[in-house]
Amino acid sequence: MDASLRVQIRLDTLTLDLIWSIAKAKADWFRQNNWTSSLSRFLKFGLTTPEAERFQQFIGLCGEAAVWQWLWGDLGEFWEQQAWLHESKALSDGGEDLPGLDVKSRDLMYHQFCHQPDLLLTQNRLNPSVHYVLAIVLLHQPVVPLELDVVIAGAISGQTVVEHQQEWFSDQLQKIVIGQEYLTPPTVLKWTEHQ
Repeated sequence: MDASLRVQIRLDTLTLDLIWSIAKAKADWFRQNNWTSSLSRFLKFGLTTPEAERFQQFIGLCGEAAVWQWLWGDLGEFWEQQAWLHESKALSDGGEDLPGLDVKSRDLMYHQFCHQPDLLLTQNRLNPSVHYVLAIVLLHQPVVPLELDVVIAGAISGQTVVEHQQEWFSDQLQKIVIGQEYLTPPTVLKWTEHQ
């Protein structure tokens, strides 16, 4: 995909402070419910496990917030969703960050350039009825900056992933790895009245 078709969103200090607070609540909830994931990219910076878990949630939330900001022009509904998730004690959206969309956020802690991270999906959680969106959080180390850019790299339909999951599956990562060249430009996600 042509890099000029990507969308870049800047998150400001207030937004990042709020996301950082939400990330702690989500990390605590995931820990209490024994949901684990790979934290090695954070631990190599000397973070404790709770700090690494919080940064992992922070990266994911930054990607989600950028997509909300781009699609709707503000974060009002994003904050409402996060408040509802917190109050309901669910803190998990069930695989849809926005209606019909599952945002997968990647950072640059293993990559130098934003065209390098692939979209990674877990095979047993595939949903053919959603579109997966790759959001690349332009963060090279685990610090909360004053401003942060997020690149919305593209999207792919869950049905397409299901059809190609065998050829895209990585035994080494135990994930489905989708190169950015297979993604459609993010503009296909906007319907006419939002463009």
